[in-house]
Amino acid sequence: MRALHLLSRSLVIAVLLTALAGTSSADEFKIEKGFVSMFNGADLQGWQFSGQSWGLPPESPKNGWSVADGVIKLDGKSRGNLGSQWSYVDFDMRFEWRALREKYNSGFFIGSGRKVRANQLNLAKGGEGRFFGGKMKGGPAVPDLQNASGEWNAWRVVVVGDKVTFYCNDKLAWEGTEFAATSGYIGLQAEGAPLEFRRLRVKELGYDSLNTPKDWASADGWKISGDGLTSDGTAKGLVSGKRATGDVTLRFEWKSSKQSAGVVAVGDTRVKLDSIPDAANPAGLWNYAELIRVDGKTTYVLNGKTAEIKTDSAGTVSIQDGGKPLSLRNIRITSASK
Repeated sequence: MRALHLLSRSLVIAVLLTALAGTSSADEFKIEKGFVSMFNGADLQGWQFSGQSWGLPPESPKNGWSVADGVIKLDGKSRGNLGSQWSYVDFDMRFEWRALREKYNSGFFIGSGRKVRANQLNLAKGGEGRFFGGKMKGGPAVPDLQNASGEWNAWRVVVVGDKVTFYCNDKLAWEGTEFAATSGYIGLQAEGAPLEFRRLRVKELGYDSLNTPKDWASADGWKISGDGLTSDGTAKGLVSGKRATGDVTLRFEWKSSKQSAGVVAVGDTRVKLDSIPDAANPAGLWNYAELIRVDGKTTYVLNGKTAEIKTDSAGTVSIQDGGKPLSLRNIRITSASK
């Protein structure tokens, strides 16, 4: 009897250890190399609500979106969509979702407008994965590849040129061709059902990362902080290693503890980071900026607002702190222009 008791106790302990190991494994998710998180697990910075509030999360409860327990929660009452702050061209997007009831409806948008209403991969019961609301050949529903309500599903969408490849739970679902959208926003749809989303991350194809000092030819005084770089206001400028003699796109996020004096430049073309009127977010919040040089014309984009730069010159790409503390992250440049 004593031996049987000890055996039973050992079995119970083994079961508990197995369960705990499974929980630990689920909690130890690590983002893949080259990917950038689109969700920090704490709030909705990096997203905008129905095209509004470029730098501010949809904090009002009436919007129906919230964050808790490391997931984005949709309460099923709102019909306002959540859109990315960035627009994308070629990318590899991965995320997980689960329905909280047997009947559900939502959607995932790619290459959409700022209010994210077009080019949807359906996320409705029985129609999961069906592409509609845009022009593309292919994209059937694949409900058989989805897990049951209450269980997490892993979706992956890869867009390269006019081709879209869709995976569900690590299985190839379909390949679409002649996708008409050349660029656009990523979004999540509110369609009257409670759902949860987590582990949203993206890899922009065709860009090189500039998120460490060694990625720059000159980076004196800049330090790695979290997933980006910081300066205390006394650092020298970040300077790229090669001249951008042709087209170039530099994308990055920046924030300052007070009004910024920072500058981004291509050659002699210099732009203050907060130069576009009423575009910069309040101090302490991230801003989403692009310096784009195409066909000899330079534009600066800040939180979705665009300004054309009157002067234009080729040369190295650089970012200066302007003598005030500055934080940068998610810095990347088009590969062909480095």
